Amino acid sequence: MHKNNYTWAYNIDTKKLSRLVSVPGGGEATGLQVVDGLDGFSYLMVSVQNPGYVGYLAGLPSMEQQSDENDDDDSGDDE
Repeated sequence: MHKNNYTWAYNIDTKKLSRLVSVPGGGEATGLQVVDGLDGFSYLMVSVQNPGYVGYLAGLPSMEQQSDENDDDDSGDDE
């Protein structure tokens, strides 16, 4: 199941919520800023910090193993 965090706006006239931003689970929407009237448009800017969950990848070769393989490749004859 995918879980996201949301930032909402509440309209006090209509008493309705509007979802503004969705960030990955574990993330935080921070630094919200509105720029109004820039070339006839308004912009909502937001930063996301700490997105995602802690996990791991399995089955990756060690750096030592990769280094040994590269050394073997360099031992060929130069013509």
